[in-house]
This record gives sequence, C-alpha cells and structure tokens, in this order.
Amino acid sequence: MGTIYFLKKLYQKWVRRTAKTWPITQGSIEHVRARTLDKDEGRGWVGELAYSYIVNGQYFAGFHHFTAKSEEHADELIEGWKDRKVMIRYRMDKPEISALLLDEQEQLAFTQNQTTLPWIANPS
Repeated sequence: MGTIYFLKKLYQKWVRRTAKTWPITQGSIEHVRARTLDKDEGRGWVGELAYSYIVNGQYFAGFHHFTAKSEEHADELIEGWKDRKVMIRYRMDKPEISALLLDEQEQLAFTQNQTTLPWIANPS
C-alpha cells in the first residue's frame, strides 16, 4: 500500500506542475466531503472536492483533495466550496485528465464577487 500511495502522490504532483500549460475551462463543485484515508498507513483525513466540467460538449469529472490534520480540519477546508464555479485545467489530448489549481481560484472568487475562501484567508 505504501508504494501505491507514494506513486499516486508523485503523479498528482506532476499533474499540478504541468497543468499550468493546459487549456482552461469553467467547472462547478458538485460535492464536498471530509473523508478518512487508511489510518493503518497513518494517512489521516482529506477534504474532497468533486467537480465537473465540459470540453467540446463532453462531460467530465474530477477530484481535488486537501490534506487535513483531522475530520474537523477537513470540514473547515471544504467549507464554502459546494456549488462554486471553478477554473479547471485539462489535457487537450486527454480531457478526462484535469486539475483544479488553487491559485487560479482566488482570481475567480474575486471576479465573481464571492466571499473569501478559507484557504485564501489562511493558507496552510
């Protein structure tokens, strides 16, 4: 399990780094939840955002995870995200591969005159 977790984290880091050059589209946060990871492996909690987006008339979905110290912390991190419009980066050749980059959401929140999100006010 530890090797799979490490490889998944490495892949996610690569996606976030390369996604800055991918095309961008508007999406929406469909669902949020705090969830536990395998505590036997010592991984704790995450705040999970489930988002949807459309590319060339086709519907896609993805997830973004915030690492959290506890269930309460995960709940705080996802507070206010449900039903928000977000900017999603996607691979042009494989639009099912996507990323929600947090630094791009701050600009969108201000342009839509939305309240400040928790991670903007208190980056961790």
